[in-house]
Amino acid sequence: MLDMRQGCIGCDIVDEIGLAQSTTSEHLRTLKAAGIISGEVEGPRICYALVPAALEPLRDFLDKLTEIKEPGNDREQGHG
Repeated sequence: MLDMRQGCIGCDIVDEIGLAQSTTSEHLRTLKAAGIISGEVEGPRICYALVPAALEPLRDFLDKLTEIKEPGNDREQGHG
């Protein structure tokens, strides 16, 4: 959602994912503390956005998993 919209207000996120506001806020705090998202105060609201560089290690990891699972790859068969 944050990737598609390039940023969202916290209440929009709550409405979109359908969890309680307190649960959503806790998840957003955790993601922000991990550096995966940023949150900037805009008046009485906070606008959240992804931090693209923080997702690179995850993308690299998923790319490696895809390589391992490709048909004919020796690592998939336990040869290397």
